[in-house]
Formats: sequence, C-alpha cells, structure tokens
Amino acid sequence: MRYRGWKWLGLWWYHFVLLRITIEGQTRYSIPEEVKRGSVVGNLAKDLGLGLSDVLDRKLRVASEAGEQYFSVDAGKGELVVNDRIDREALCGQSASCVLSLQVVTENPLQLHRIEVEIRDVNDNSPVFMKEERHLKIAESTAAGVRFPLDTAQDQDFGSNSVKSYTLSKSECFSLKMKELSGDRHVPELVLEKPLDREKQSEHQLLLTALDGGSPVKTGTTNILVTVLDNNDNVPVFKRTLYNVSVPENSAVGSVLVQVEATDEDEGVNAEIEYRFADSTPQSLLSIFKMNSDTGEIILLNALDYESSSKIEISITAKDKGIPEMEGHCRVQIVVIDVNDNVPEIMLTSKPSPVREDAAKGTVVALISARDLDTGNNGNVALKLAQGSPFSLKASFSNNYALITAGVLDREKTAEYNVEITATDSGSPPLSSKKTIHVSITDVNDNPPVFTQSFYNVYLKENGVPGSILYSVSASDLDSGENAKISYSILDSKVQDVSVSSYVYINSDNGSIYSMHSFDYEKLKVFQIQVQAKDQGSPSLSSNTTVHTKGSRDWRWKALWWNQLFLLWSTIEAQTRYSIPEELKPGSVVGNLAKDLGLSLSEIFDRKLRVASEAGEQYFSVDPGKGELVVNDRIDREALCGQSASCVLTLQIVIDKPLQLYRVEVEIQDVNDNSPTFPSTEKILQIAESAAAGTHFPLETAQDLDVGVNSVRSYTLSKDEFFSLKIKEVSGGKRVPELALAKSIDREKKPTHTLTLTAVDGGNPVRSGTCQITINVLDNNDNFPAFEKSIYKVSIGENALKGAPVLTLAAKDADEGLNGEVEFAFGAHTPDNVRSVFDIDPLTGEIRLIGHLDFETNSNYEIDISATDKGSPRMEGHCTVHVEVLDINDNPPNIFLTSQPNSVPENSPSGTVVALISARDVDSGDNGKVILHLNKNVPFKLKASFSDNYALITNGPLDREQFSEYEVEITATDLGSPPMSSKKTINVNITDVNDNPPVFTQLAYSVYLKENGLPGSILHSVSASDLDSDIDGNKRAVRERG
Repeated sequence: MRYRGWKWLGLWWYHFVLLRITIEGQTRYSIPEEVKRGSVVGNLAKDLGLGLSDVLDRKLRVASEAGEQYFSVDAGKGELVVNDRIDREALCGQSASCVLSLQVVTENPLQLHRIEVEIRDVNDNSPVFMKEERHLKIAESTAAGVRFPLDTAQDQDFGSNSVKSYTLSKSECFSLKMKELSGDRHVPELVLEKPLDREKQSEHQLLLTALDGGSPVKTGTTNILVTVLDNNDNVPVFKRTLYNVSVPENSAVGSVLVQVEATDEDEGVNAEIEYRFADSTPQSLLSIFKMNSDTGEIILLNALDYESSSKIEISITAKDKGIPEMEGHCRVQIVVIDVNDNVPEIMLTSKPSPVREDAAKGTVVALISARDLDTGNNGNVALKLAQGSPFSLKASFSNNYALITAGVLDREKTAEYNVEITATDSGSPPLSSKKTIHVSITDVNDNPPVFTQSFYNVYLKENGVPGSILYSVSASDLDSGENAKISYSILDSKVQDVSVSSYVYINSDNGSIYSMHSFDYEKLKVFQIQVQAKDQGSPSLSSNTTVHTKGSRDWRWKALWWNQLFLLWSTIEAQTRYSIPEELKPGSVVGNLAKDLGLSLSEIFDRKLRVASEAGEQYFSVDPGKGELVVNDRIDREALCGQSASCVLTLQIVIDKPLQLYRVEVEIQDVNDNSPTFPSTEKILQIAESAAAGTHFPLETAQDLDVGVNSVRSYTLSKDEFFSLKIKEVSGGKRVPELALAKSIDREKKPTHTLTLTAVDGGNPVRSGTCQITINVLDNNDNFPAFEKSIYKVSIGENALKGAPVLTLAAKDADEGLNGEVEFAFGAHTPDNVRSVFDIDPLTGEIRLIGHLDFETNSNYEIDISATDKGSPRMEGHCTVHVEVLDINDNPPNIFLTSQPNSVPENSPSGTVVALISARDVDSGDNGKVILHLNKNVPFKLKASFSDNYALITNGPLDREQFSEYEVEITATDLGSPPMSSKKTINVNITDVNDNPPVFTQLAYSVYLKENGLPGSILHSVSASDLDSDIDGNKRAVRERG
C-alpha cells in the first residue's frame, strides 16, 4: 500500500482561492452631459491603485445596472469611458445634483469600489411652453390691475441654464408681472393695465418669451391670444330718435305702418334685440297696434279712427338679450290722415212744431244742425230737401239751419209731411245721410160747414104725433177738431106771425128736426125752416140751408185774419259771448241774457226764452224771473275740452212768437284745480352697472288736466350723487324729463337707488305731483370668483381609498344670480396623470380621489383649480392645490446580487467574500430603511459596505464532505410600521480540497496462494476510497494491487 501526502495541496488551494474584501474610499469624477461615446471619464485603474495587468487579471468591471449602461472599462488602458449618450435631464430631471453611483468590482480577491460620476448640466435645452399658443378670454368689463396667470416655461436644464426671466411684447393694455410662489418659484402673470373695449379691439395678440441663464442664452416663446369677451355695455341705438309716419285711417288691418331699427355694438346675445312698446303704453294703443319683437315692424291690429285720435305718439323700447338687459328708446309719431269715412249727421236742435195751415211763407218749422266728424272737405256738409215740398232750408251759422215754410199749406189737402233732408259732405267720394222730419199741419178754421143739400123738401104728415122727427139735415166740415164740430140751430122766422120755434125744434148735435105739435094741413100747408150749421172754430163759421129754401156764405176775410195772426218771422240774431271760470257753483249768474238780447222781462215768460242745445240744457238755464243765464250744473273745463287751448260752449237760445234763434257763446276759463299726475306713482328702472356715465334714461312725463300756465312747467329730482335730471325738448315744444347717469354705479356697493321726481305747474298757488323712481342696479359680471386662499396645502396617505375626500375648496363671487354662481374645474392644462387620480365636484368644489396614489411614483401633485361663474361673459378665478402624498410602507425590500456567488473552497478562511449583495426599498424614511439578516446555522454572515451594499462572507470552517452546498436564505426587513420583508435564497457551492487520504476497506488482508499458479494471474484485489472528489466533484476510488 502506498501512502501519498496531501498537505501541500491543501495549502496551495488556500492561497489560490483566498479572497479579501476591501471597501475602498470613494472615487469621484465630473463630466458634462452629452459627451461623445468613448470619451474618457478618468483613469480608473490608476485611481484604484491597480496596474494594467490587474485590469485584465482581476477582471476590473462596472457592476451596477446604471453603470453598465452608461460606462465601461477600457481593459487595455484601465480607463473609465462613456458607453452611451448621457442626458442629464433624462437621468436626474430638475434635481440640483446629478450623480451616478457605480459599483466597480475586481476579483482575486473580490473587491467592491464605489465610484461617483457627477453629470454636469450643459445648456442644451431651450425653454419650452406647454402650448405654442395660449388662449385667454377676458371680459371687457374687467377692472384695470386684474392679473391672469400664464403658463410657465419648462427648461430641462438646471441651475443657471434653466428659465431665469420672461418678457412680453409691447402692449398698451397689458404688462407682465412675476409672482413669487413657495419654493422660490416665479410664475408670470398678465396684468391688465387699462380696461378693454371689445367694440374697438376684439382681440389682442401678445408674445411671451422665456429666457434661460445659459451662455449663449436660449429662449422659448408662446403666443398669447386674448379674446375680449363682450360685456353687455352698449345700449341698442335706434337709427332715429323720432320716426314720423303718416297713414290713412282706412289702412288695412295687418298692414305694416313703420319699421324701427336699432343696432347694438355688442355681439352674440348681447346684440340680439327685441322690440317692444314701452311699459307706460296705454291699453288703448296696445289694442290698435302690434309690435313684431324681432323685426321692429309696427303692425295695425285694429282699425284707425282719425276722429278719435288724429295723432298718436308711441314710445318704443329696444332691449338686448344680454345680462343684464340694456335698452334703447325712440318715439314714433303716427299722423292719421282723415278719410271720408263718416257720413254727415242731421240733428234736430228743436223738434218740429205743428204748423198752421195758414202759416205765412218763411215760418220756422224746426231748427236743424248738421255735423260730420271728418275734417276739411270731408267735413263740409250741405243740406237739401226733396223736391215738391212746401218747405226750404235757411242757413244760420256754422252748420245750423232753420226749416221754414216756402209755399201755401192746406191741411185739407195734405195734413202732414214727411220732409226728407239729405246731408252730403264734400269728400271724395262724397258720403250722405238722410233724415225724415215729420211735420204736422194744424187745422185753421177756414172751411164752413156744408149741408148735404142746398135745400130740403119735407112732407109733413097731417096730425102727426107731437115730438116726432120731421126730418134730419146733415152738414160736414173739412176742418178738423173743434173746427169740424158742428152745431145745428133753427134761425128765427115767422110762420103765420108765429115764431117758427113754436112749431119745430132741432137737435143741435145731429140736425134732427122734431115737431112741437101736430100740424093741420088745412091750416098750415107750407112753411119754411131755415137751419144753420155752425162749427166750433174761432172765429166760428156757419152755413144755412132752407128746408124748401137755399142759402149761401163768404169766409175769405176770416182766413186772412188767421194768416196775420199766426205769421211767424225767423230772425237769427248776432252772437252774444260770456266768459266764466270753471267750477262755479250751480246758480251762479253768467250774464243778463234778456238785457243782452234786448228783451223785456215780460217777454221772457210770454215768448218762452229758453236754452235749446243739449250741452246748454245740461249746464245752463234761464231764470225766468230775472232773465239771467245761470249755471245749472258743475262745469269741469277738463272734462269738456280736455287740453284744448280754447274752451267755448255754444248755446242755442230760442224764443217763440215769433220763433227766433240766438247763438250765445260761453267761454270756460281754466282754474288751477288739478295737480300734475304721473301715469304711475312709482317708476322702476333697471340700469346695468356697466352703463356709461352720461347715459340718459327717458322718464314718464306728468299730465296736468289744466292748460296754459296752470299746466306742467318744470321738473325737479331729489338730490343724488349718481343721477341728475335733464329736460329734452321734442317736437311740438314738448319737454320730457330724462334721468342722466352722473357717474358709474356699482351694484356690489349699492344695489338700489330711490329718487323722487317732482312735476310742478305754473298756477297760483303752485300744485305739484311726484313719482318715486326705484333704480335696480342690474348686476354686470364684473367680479371674478375669489378663493379663500391662493394656495391650498393638503397631505393624504398613499393608501387612501377611492372616493376619499381630499379637500373642499370655497370661492365667492360678489355678483348675483348666474353671475355669482360658481363652478369648479381643473385648469385647462391639468395633465392626465392628475385627472386620472383626482376629480373635483363642479358645484361643491370638493376634490375626491378617483385613482390610486403611489408615493413612489409621484409624491407631490400641484393642481391648478379654476372657479368659473355662469355669467356672460364668464369670469374665472384660480388657485393652486399642493397635494403631498404621505408614504405608506407598502413596498417590501428587494434583494439584488451585485455579483453572482462564487464556489467557495472548503478550506476558505473566515471572512472570505462569497457574493456582493445590495438591498433597496422604494419607500422613504424608515419605510425605506432595510436590515438584512441570514438564517441560522450557516457558516456565513453579512458585512455591510456602503448604502445598503453588503458582502456575504464565510463565518466558520467549511467541510465539503459534510455540506457540499448551502442554501443561504437572506431576509430583508424594513423599519416601517408594520415592517415588510422579503427573502432571497442564494445557493453556495463548497468546492473540494484534498484534505482526505484514501482509506482501504480492510486494515489487513489474508491471501492464500495457489501453488504452481500461472504467472500473471490475480492473487487478490484490495480496495480503498477517498472522501474527496475528482475534478468533476465525484468521489474518487483508489485501487492498488498487492
């Protein structure tokens, strides 16, 4: 048996694989970014104290991931060279320091070196705005001095190479100011230097330039397009303040009379105009005219009537649809042209009296007047009678006529006449009307009774009964009434010397003759009776007849007498005029009418002096005892004549016997018995706070029923610093009050103004009337919503649940209505990574979480919030919300192998480096602090180097024959609460060292030899084994022959 020693071999392996770990002091280099590939960073071998042979032999290399990407070691020179493009901005962003930490490893022995490479910024980036063009919408009502936040430019460079200043292109309306924020940040703001006027310039184009501090300077620009939002600051203006139009009164219903037109310099709804009649337009006009609110056409709704109103004045309002509404005013004067549409009227001043048939020619039958409501030729009336009538018309004054007799009347031929009077005007075509007057002819006793026979033969029966009828005579009378009533009598005569009345008597009513006694033919054969028929007229007429005898009569002298008795003369006398003040008490004397007409007191009663006209009968009467014209009823000049400058009542005074007509005029003088009155006691005006100083607003005029000096003469306005009174003179010398805005009003300071407008007349004593003017200041959207803070700061844990409230913002707008209703929203340039995590309630301003927070991805959010009102134009305010995400221990530590574990010889001394390990926890603070430890009962331990880098080293003797492989479990635990941990298992192989001799299976062998055995034959086999392994790790077996 041969024995071979192995101690020398174990010593060789010990020296061969012995590793020492040395954590050297840091080496630091500094290079600019963007250097070319292959550029030398530094002589790494020299700085680490290595020779060039060591670079290759000890495998000098960059181990970290970042290092391997950007740097490598030139094996020939030992230099650290740039391996790829290095962009500082991509690596470090805006961090003040940009240092790449490299882990450089050498082997034999295994050593870890920490190398830092500082990447210096180069001004290779220009400032860049988020958008090439920024649109701003600014209301023209915005006050000077208001600021509007602008976008900041981003420059990926750092330090002096980053953005240092901003400039703005020259503008008379805007300037640039810088606002300092927390963290020494400066943001540009656009400042309004003076109010904008959209009507003068609707857009402003500005250029904002950002400059960095590099050399040479780099710049970036953005165009700022300012759109001036229309504020409803212009009232609609009519092309004319007064429209004059003339229209015939027979214009067709539905026809367009005139079209008014107004323009508004604003735009959109602020320039959309609606036309309407003024609020004070009386219902009487609204029933006649209709306004097309869109076109401004005034349309005839019902027929015009010149006679009711020949001139109409309408106030028109043009209102836009802005907020607040602005309105302009004009007046339309419509002159109604008279059309001959009224037929003449015939009126009886006095009803026709019955006319005696013996009336003389020219006798007045009736007093007639004619009237036509039309004017000019249309109102000129001519009267005529139908032909064949014994009457004619005699003109007196101003369409007054007398119907007089014009021929002989004979009641017995025509007892009554229907006199047809035709009134015809001079219009084109002429209109006419007719009136029939019934004239009765009264009887005059101009016809005597006439017997039916001129004589009568009566045969008497002898010895007749006394009292029997001898005969009946009959007479008739063409007259009527009393004149036709006949009375019969027997004229006295002698029969045989005896009065005839002794023989007969007659019934005076029916003409029956009765015998007084019986007759004896032999004694009295013949006798004559003369019978007279007599009427009841005055004077009476009679005729006789003779029984056997004929008689006759003559009556013409009586007719002539009657003719002279009833002859009437119509005399139209000269006018008499009186003047009295209105409102005299009933019974007041106007004048001595009898005296002024030349009548005696006796004639007043006898000739029935009276007032005949309707108006006269109502207001005046004649005192028959004194002949005075007295007031009969209350006389109100305003009710009688309205605003007419002259008020005269024309009376028709009539006396009989003969019938005479007098024209008397009574002038009614005005008394200051009416105060000026406004159409309403209160006038409400809506005036926008944007209305310019100097703007006039028409007010209602006061009406005074009095005229002349007693009418309205002036207006006064209660004292007010914002308003004054102006008087505007319009056509016809009419003066209307206007309210003038003395200086701008502010609803937020004073929403309502109350004024008193007083109208004063010129009477003595002076009378006045008032109207309270209430001015509601309409809100103009001239206030921005204002946040309680310009910057809000809030902290929230990254483990907050979806839907969790983050912060509730509040903004107030001093305006009212829609102008004061605020909606919240994220700023227009809010990035998607913010919108995906946060949401804001537009009504409440509550910011809620809608996504997951991750401190490790984004630990800070800066959100721009806008508060926009609902006015027109919309105004908006801004604030910034800083959301700090609080780190939660939600990431377990990670264990990385900087170098793969080497196989370890079993004879390695304690402290031999097995592997290089690093630990990392992306959490921060204690949550990111990591402690590593190993499982128990392994011959290894961890040795810290720098910043979470460790070496796994041996910590006791190794024996491959007992454990050829170890599964080393490394546990990384952070310091969070609760702590999180992770594990990593490293397989460490123990390599064999020849530290075991071969061992035979037996200590001694007994062999029995066969005699005479053949040479070369096997005597015996011995076997030995070795616990060490071959180079493949298999157990070695050693056989020796013995």
